[in-house]
Amino acid sequence: NRHRDEIITELQSALTNLHGLLRARPMPHSPFGIADPTAVFRYDGAGRFNTIDFNAEYEEFRTTIDVTDSDDMKVRAFIRWVLNKLVTDENDLRKLTTRRRDIRNDGLIRIPFTFRSILKNFVLHIADRPAGSEYSVKFDEILSSIVKESRRSCRREIPQDQSPE
Repeated sequence: NRHRDEIITELQSALTNLHGLLRARPMPHSPFGIADPTAVFRYDGAGRFNTIDFNAEYEEFRTTIDVTDSDDMKVRAFIRWVLNKLVTDENDLRKLTTRRRDIRNDGLIRIPFTFRSILKNFVLHIADRPAGSEYSVKFDEILSSIVKESRRSCRREIPQDQSPE
């Protein structure tokens, strides 16, 4: 029983180290930004969240990027692109979180799991990468990073109706 517990602890440590190594590496090159989608990806929004047609957003997004950029840069830019269109109230963008724990008392808004899943599947589809791949791990890390950045860079802007004259 003790031997089994030691093995489990060692495996958990090895897995944590492996995950850290994958996160530290850049995304492998893929056709993201060049390839066309071969399936329809759509998130049906409700309440605070808009409906997102990922295929249409990707078409528009592709006209704004340099396809020779790294996949890290292109995927990061695309995630920002769709997150900016996700919320109905621009101020809610600064409250988004990817956290899974209870967020009722901290004023944050959890990104809908369905949206997150469709976004990830869309990116993996375009990049021609399977779920569970190194690319998939990097996607999760980038999404979490972008959401945290948007909360940290919360700029205090003067509302137009209160601007000094």
